[in-house]
Amino acid sequence: MENEGKEGVEQPKEENATLSLVERAERTAERIESGNKKTEELLKNLGELETKRVLAGKADAGTTQEKPKEETPKEYKDRIMRNEPNKK
Repeated sequence: MENEGKEGVEQPKEENATLSLVERAERTAERIESGNKKTEELLKNLGELETKRVLAGKADAGTTQEKPKEETPKEYKDRIMRNEPNKK
């Protein structure tokens, strides 16, 4: 056979050898549909988790940390002259 000795090529089993091409195609289609349903469920769950993360305020988009403004020497002198406490 052509497929003998090749890696990754599934050798036909006795069961598959006796099945018609149509029956094998139907079984393959069923496996694909089953896999698609599982994938759909996983994507739905992932979407729900993402929604919960966004609603919980843990989303990264649009958030920036503002750096505290550094006080200039003139601002420092003015604050001291007004007898104001240190800023935090």
